[in-house]
Amino acid sequence: MNKIIIAIVLIFNVIGFTNAQVTGKTIGLRLGGGFGGGGEVSYQHPLGSAHRLEIDLGANGGGFGLNGIYHWVNDLSDLGDGFNWYYGVGAGVGSYTFDYNSNKVGTRYLNAGILGQIGLEYKFEIPVTISIDYRPGIYFLSGINSSIDGFCLSGRYRF
Repeated sequence: MNKIIIAIVLIFNVIGFTNAQVTGKTIGLRLGGGFGGGGEVSYQHPLGSAHRLEIDLGANGGGFGLNGIYHWVNDLSDLGDGFNWYYGVGAGVGSYTFDYNSNKVGTRYLNAGILGQIGLEYKFEIPVTISIDYRPGIYFLSGINSSIDGFCLSGRYRF
């Protein structure tokens, strides 16, 4: 465990904590491991020069999910102009249907939890941003359980 912590600290020292400039709002889609393995409509709103709020609404045949994440955005221009990395924490609520037995009607659950997120984004010269991120969560309303969102790919329009 100590080796993992030391490795993370070294990575952050190499990358650095230079703040990126968060400019403009974005709206688009977050696809992949999002709520129910489908997709989410995603909106990002700047909250200062290096912070933003991301709000995502996802739906599938079994329910919906609404998530809000506060991001700290950091410059990663060492990889090339337009690259940033971000991390954040937030909360989510949602409803889902879970069928323990395929012969019975599923049971609907309401859930709430806390989320983390880390990702990498690239801003094109045109008003388009793409990103890949990872968002784990711990949900507690219908029993304590965890969710591993998997990696998601997003495409957003900047305005």
